[in-house]
Amino acid sequence: MGWFSNLFSEKIEIEIGGQKKWVPKRQFDEIMQKAVAAGKATVHRACTVHIISPMGNRTENWIVGDQIPEEAYNKLKGQSGDLHALEVYEKGEPSITVITKEIWQKAAEQFGAIDAEGDAAMKRTMDKLAGLRRK
Repeated sequence: MGWFSNLFSEKIEIEIGGQKKWVPKRQFDEIMQKAVAAGKATVHRACTVHIISPMGNRTENWIVGDQIPEEAYNKLKGQSGDLHALEVYEKGEPSITVITKEIWQKAAEQFGAIDAEGDAAMKRTMDKLAGLRRK
């Protein structure tokens, strides 16, 4: 690869010894191969998890076999390899359940409707308060 190709090559953020830096993917691959061969690093399969939550939707990266059992991952992963989950709070404690993408999409629609209803109720309340202030 020439200097021109290096300008536009994909870069990956890595953390080594508590310091983060961006390196070209090619350099990352070389670093990892050496570290794995020396027994200083291991390669784990990870997946992206799309989480619907009352606190706001987010994505996380989970390690398969560690944060999600292999069997559960294989059963619930989508075509892209991603997982979908729903976070609820029971007695103030968060609980995450991995669900199918189809159920996740239905839950996303319902959460969207709840948000819209809440926004509309807040607007009505603010309008009433504004009306009372004018009197």
